[in-house]
Amino acid sequence: MKRILFLIAIIIMLLSLSACDLNPIINKINGNEAAAKAKSEEQKYKTLADGTRLYKKSNVSAESKIQFKDEDGNILLDASDVLFVSAKWSDYNGYYIELEFTEEGKTDFANATRENIGKKINVAFGEQILSSPIVNEEITDGRAILGNYQGYDELMIIFNKFVK
Repeated sequence: MKRILFLIAIIIMLLSLSACDLNPIINKINGNEAAAKAKSEEQKYKTLADGTRLYKKSNVSAESKIQFKDEDGNILLDASDVLFVSAKWSDYNGYYIELEFTEEGKTDFANATRENIGKKINVAFGEQILSSPIVNEEITDGRAILGNYQGYDELMIIFNKFVK
């Protein structure tokens, strides 16, 4: 009788486990918890009218150490000139960061791009250069794109440098 009750208990336990999502447990055992969390986060996005995925949008932290520097290391803009930062993905740009400047930042960025056509403007976090695009033309719309990140994880690392 005890054996039968024991077998019934095991069957009930197996049936209840089969109804559970064991992926978090398996991922933790295999050391894939961070990858599973990133995959879960990546699936949380808003699709914009143009098909772009918007993962996160936030104000830039006043404590952010982001700076825009010319090739000689002169500071052209800093975090106080950036109003919003967005983490996005599109077919055209892949994973990228979009920056929206304040009104003053918009003017300063237009001047900086006009004065540095054919040159690099480095986007730096402290001494670490995050991006070094070559300026092709004056940018007057108050937006900048930092792109070609290899994946969602790298995108969010850069995004978090702006907001923390």
